[in-house]
Amino acid sequence: MISILFSIAFVGAMLFIGARAVFDWMRPKRRE
Repeated sequence: MISILFSIAFVGAMLFIGARAVFDWMRPKRRE
């Protein structure tokens, strides 16, 4: 039971990090 919740939390975290990475990649980067 605990392992299932841990796996779900891990997948959720990976998806959240991936979504943030894609969002930051799609944004126009302005480096001065």
